[in-house]
Amino acid sequence: MGEGMGEVEDRMDVSGRQHEKQQHENRAYTLRMLEDRVLRLETVAGGLSDRYETLRTEMRHEILFPAGSDEEP
Repeated sequence: MGEGMGEVEDRMDVSGRQHEKQQHENRAYTLRMLEDRVLRLETVAGGLSDRYETLRTEMRHEILFPAGSDEEP
């Protein structure tokens, strides 16, 4: 005839575990995505830092040895 209370509770328990598993998978995916983005940002920041140092060195050189000066090595 109808379902017993035990069957309904079992089905709800399985559904709850599936929901928890999905939440765990979603969190794991989100963490992987965030780690990937952090790595990309660190890579970009490193490149910008390298470029900054190059520009800084070039500016110092220009200040010490202006274009057209006889002092340039």
